Amino acid sequence: MVGSQSGGSFAQPNNEGYPGYFISQVHRRALAALPVYKPNIVTILVGTNDVGANLDAVNAPLRLTKMIQDVLAMDGEGAGVCVVVSTLPPNRDSRANGRIKSYNAALSDVVRDFVDAGRAVLLVDCHAVVGVEDLEDGTHPNDAAYERMARVFYDGIQEAFVKGWIFDVHASEA
Repeated sequence: MVGSQSGGSFAQPNNEGYPGYFISQVHRRALAALPVYKPNIVTILVGTNDVGANLDAVNAPLRLTKMIQDVLAMDGEGAGVCVVVSTLPPNRDSRANGRIKSYNAALSDVVRDFVDAGRAVLLVDCHAVVGVEDLEDGTHPNDAAYERMARVFYDGIQEAFVKGWIFDVHASEA
């Protein structure tokens, strides 16, 4: 795990997670971090704040697409980076949850376009393993749900490995 942030009590807690950020803010941070840390796997779960706040929610999948494009461009044509992107967990607010469902539905097409272009991009479904009852504050999952979400990402990375999409780790300058 690499990144400028630290969280959790495990051996390598580094990450580029930014609670409360919108897609555009995470995107800017990623542009700064990617050349430094040079990850070979990038996991993305972003958009909850955009759709929750209804911040141009209809165009959130387009902002995610641009972010994925830039992640892949980090390594030329993206030949050395696998992107694992997830659906968003539900929200207790019914209006926000409706926007989450629309956003999640759009992700299949977003990912399919990258795969059709020969890119190593995989969609995983964290929405399927988190219920509204798992939300501590209506938005954020409890620890048990986060553990299930971690398993979803792990399984996705294993699927990417089988597909031959896990590439050598790049030398990091950090």
